[in-house]
Parts: sequence; structure tokens; C-alpha cells
Amino acid sequence: MGRVEQMICIQEYILNKYNEMTDYYLGINLDTYFYILEENIDKCIKKSDLIVKIDDYNELKNILIEINILSALKLNRTNIKEIQNIGLELFKKKNNDYGDAFAKYGIIGIIIRMVDKINRILSLYKNECKCVEESMNDTLLDLHNYSAMGLMLILLNKKI
Repeated sequence: MGRVEQMICIQEYILNKYNEMTDYYLGINLDTYFYILEENIDKCIKKSDLIVKIDDYNELKNILIEINILSALKLNRTNIKEIQNIGLELFKKKNNDYGDAFAKYGIIGIIIRMVDKINRILSLYKNECKCVEESMNDTLLDLHNYSAMGLMLILLNKKI
């Protein structure tokens, strides 16, 4: 098995192992996380039917760095769920205020609103937007919700 195949197999194992970890492990630093993985690397190789011998743990770290897995290990799945929940609450609130306006104008209406939000993000980023009291977070959350609404419409149209 070549080096690329080894890296891919190790990457798959680590991502699977990371996803299996409880919230307790999500807050640990990477050195502790690597220690936990080191303890389980033999199980990884056996479970994935991978015939690879890793003699040096530093080699494993180097492989991980090469495939840019370190940044993925730093992601906290809880943050994504929290953002989705905040987006859902905002969607419910705005839907009560405005109704199902997105359904009325269809996917084109959503795309237009998304372009508006992207332009707002660019203005906020360049500090050009001074007239509207909407933060970058608010704008990105709106963009998140417009993306979800677009997907909802696409799924709805497939069922019709």
C-alpha cells in the first residue's frame, strides 16, 4: 500500500474516531487527542483491514499534517449544531413576522436575497456599511437560513 493510500485510511479512521467521541473529548487539546488515537491505532488498522506498520508516532503526526487533518480535528461539532439551532429559532421568528414569503417568490427570490446578504457581508467586511445595524453574524445567519430555505424548496419541488 502506497503512502497516499495509508494517509487516506488513517484520515478516515481518525475522522470516524473523532465523530465517535463524546462531548467530553471535544474540548481536549490536540496532544491529548493524539495520545488517545495512539492508544487505538492498532484497532484502527485491524478494523479497517489495513496492513500498515507505523513505527514512529511522529510519522503519524506528519502524515496527518500532510493531509491537513489537524484543522478538521479542531472543529467542534457542537458549535455547528448551536448555529443551526439559532438559525432555526430566527427562521421561526421571521416566518411568524413575514409568513412564507420565500415560497411565494420561489428559488429566484431566495437567490436575490442571498446576493443581497453577500453584498452586505462584503460591505461589512470593508467597513462600508454604516446605515444598517446588522452585524456580520446576523448577516451570515440570514444567509444560512436562505440556503436552508432554498434546499427546502428544491426538496418540495421534487415531491410535487
